[in-house]
Amino acid sequence: MKYHMKYSTGSIRMAAAFPVLILTLSLFAGCQSSGRRIADEGSSSKSQTGSNENVPFIELEDVLGQQALAWVEVQNRESEQRLGQDPLFADLKSEILKIIQAKDRIPSISIRGTGAGAKVFNFWQDAGNQKGIYRTQSLADYQASKDNWETLFDVDAIARAEKENWVFKGLICAPVDQDKCLMRLSRGGGDAIVAREFDLAAKAFVKNGISLPEAKMSLSWKDDRSLWVGAPDGPGTVSNAGYPVTVRLWKRGEDLAKSSVVMKGDVTDVSLGAVTYRSLDNGTEDAIDIIYRSISFYQTEVFVSMPDGSWKMLPLPLESELAGLSQGMMLFTVKKDATIFGANKVKNGSLYAFDIFGWRKNPSARVIVEKVFDPGPKQAFRDVSMTRNGAMLSYLDQVRARLSNLKRVAPVKPGQSGQWLLTGITLPGNKGAVSLGFADYRETAFTLFYSDFLTPTQMYLGGVTTALQKVRDTPARFDSTGMKVQTFEAKSKDGTKVPYFLVTPKGMNRTSGKTPTLIYAYGGFEIPSTPNYLGALGKVWVERGGAYVLANIRGGGEFGPKWHQAALREKRQNSFDDLYAVAEHVTKKGFTSSAHLGVRGGSNGGLLTGVALTQRPDLFAAVLSQVPLLDMLRYNKLLAGASWMEEYGNPDVPAERAALAKYSPLQNLKAGGKYPEAFFTTSTRDDRVHPGHARRMVARMKELGIPVLYYENIEGGHAGAATLESRAALSAREYRYLWSKLQ
Repeated sequence: MKYHMKYSTGSIRMAAAFPVLILTLSLFAGCQSSGRRIADEGSSSKSQTGSNENVPFIELEDVLGQQALAWVEVQNRESEQRLGQDPLFADLKSEILKIIQAKDRIPSISIRGTGAGAKVFNFWQDAGNQKGIYRTQSLADYQASKDNWETLFDVDAIARAEKENWVFKGLICAPVDQDKCLMRLSRGGGDAIVAREFDLAAKAFVKNGISLPEAKMSLSWKDDRSLWVGAPDGPGTVSNAGYPVTVRLWKRGEDLAKSSVVMKGDVTDVSLGAVTYRSLDNGTEDAIDIIYRSISFYQTEVFVSMPDGSWKMLPLPLESELAGLSQGMMLFTVKKDATIFGANKVKNGSLYAFDIFGWRKNPSARVIVEKVFDPGPKQAFRDVSMTRNGAMLSYLDQVRARLSNLKRVAPVKPGQSGQWLLTGITLPGNKGAVSLGFADYRETAFTLFYSDFLTPTQMYLGGVTTALQKVRDTPARFDSTGMKVQTFEAKSKDGTKVPYFLVTPKGMNRTSGKTPTLIYAYGGFEIPSTPNYLGALGKVWVERGGAYVLANIRGGGEFGPKWHQAALREKRQNSFDDLYAVAEHVTKKGFTSSAHLGVRGGSNGGLLTGVALTQRPDLFAAVLSQVPLLDMLRYNKLLAGASWMEEYGNPDVPAERAALAKYSPLQNLKAGGKYPEAFFTTSTRDDRVHPGHARRMVARMKELGIPVLYYENIEGGHAGAATLESRAALSAREYRYLWSKLQ
């Protein structure tokens, strides 16, 4: 969508949505739980170029055009005949569907209240609820593993009644009356949503309640009677990337068009959005209104509402990110070393705090910046999550998750710095991934999930007692007997050591050179790849005899901002070289070879695999590229692409265009080149990474006589699929392809 809204901290952090694949990848990584108007300027379903002359296959960028969809139908039919008809496909789909529809999955929950009156809420999809239901029961029953669920709304039923292909995109509930929520619904799974007010207590949409038309929009409650709204409203209100650049304060009962415009950005910005940060410390609620003006993907101006009603920009580096309120202090990180508020030096990747309320009262007074967390060379700050009792810090250490409680000790004398104490939270294991499922500044209870490659997901409840309580287990989804997990480092072209995980199957012949091996990598937007439970991948790949590699290449967030920045813009080749180094290191081990080695990646990872196909086709026998970016000379003119120029570079600047041209997959296909038969998948309803990338790449390959397969889900958005059935079918086709190429 236009904004990626993060609620785990009990506040909201907004940033332009990066191109990252979510739901489809969960089928590979073992997801732990079930749980715009299309033609607006900047988000057109057609090409956004001013001139389409000399753009090969430009007609395929007309997303819903008759000619384009006819072409898609032909490609889908070919792939379905090759990959979706035989007994192996049927077996793979059945096994995947059994896992993702299992009734013994862990229902991921949010929690409201304490004691006997505490309730939990869950969004659930299964065979009978493909689009999902939202339900509730008591926390006590949930802890006792009882199923006394009460359904509050049924998305399948809403879709049928309204004759719309609705996909649920979440709830945003009012800060006090939490029964009043904005239900976000998307047609077919795209990022554009409609927002309508729903009363959980009444189990119905609110009559004459809030209703906002379809758009890529930002929404956040200021209080129970007013909203911060960023939505298209005529010329100049949508950025070139398709996101709103106008913030309104809308009050209940007002005509949205007549509500006050609080701030307006420029169409060359990425986005504009507002949020009210809140915290509860010792029963006292702190709240402060913030506007974010993202002038580029990693550069943001932060404005604070002042006592006189004006807005004043915080004197923080543009490469800063607020992390939330805790104990009266605003937590933040920076992406570059800097000196702020006078003489306070701050370090790239570290977490800091300052008294934002004191600054708000007197911006000219001395501000003390307190160091909260300074990660080591192999560590990376990930997040801060707020609860009623304080805050929790999550970070990576050697790509493994760690979690600590944060407690501030106030200074003894005015003018001195407070001290932040970190108390490690004992986790059920130290080799895997931890994700906070629920945390909220209003609640004492929180949930977290732990898993590693071979350990099924476990859910824990914290904040109720002094120790974590295990409340749910996921049964094993595959037989891990004889499987091994190892870690290695490969030396990249420039000498950088690149870590990776290797999961090997039972009985693998370590010298045969024939073990089917799949590498996954992402390498972008400071997103780390961590060792989650393999789930469906473990069942249909490793249990069947395949090996799996998770590569921690540069561009990701495994080791903080510097690891990410080492592959930005003109340095992007470092990310590709890291992948090749891992692939070569794996083959040197002798259990596999290029004839049995495949690579998979989605979105930014789809770009990675597309580059691998064109730069090093000799390394791989299979290339699976999902919802990919592939035309890097025009990506900024398609949907959200303009927001990613700080990651990749600007094709309209000659020097940067030259750097992009060196690796852009579409432009680097060679007639007569020897390529493995690749498989490209995308979704018609993906309004983040334009399906035209994959369509035009495949059309060009066919024109050059290069073997290729293509499949496009008609629904699904950037996740690639919208229902459990369609996710399983798409994933089964992909695994069927991999087995056909790597055995």
